[in-house]
Amino acid sequence: MTRDEAVARARSARVGRMATVSADHLPHVVPFVFALVEQASEIRAYWVVDQKRKRSPLLQRMRHLEQNPAVEFVVDSYDEDWDRLWWVRL
Repeated sequence: MTRDEAVARARSARVGRMATVSADHLPHVVPFVFALVEQASEIRAYWVVDQKRKRSPLLQRMRHLEQNPAVEFVVDSYDEDWDRLWWVRL
């Protein structure tokens, strides 16, 4: 898959899975919605942390990012026909 194809597929995804790392070095993966913005040859992903009711106003993923800004996310498309499966890691 080319970079342009990967970007187009990522743009078409409705949800991704974000992975952060805790202070204990444990992975933490959550689904999230996002928007990709391209400027020059750089692509950035943005997401919103909303105000709906949660256990804590400071989400675990936000605490992890404060401690370790490394993050990765995956978007994918599943199909019973495995020839049509794809995923993109960003």
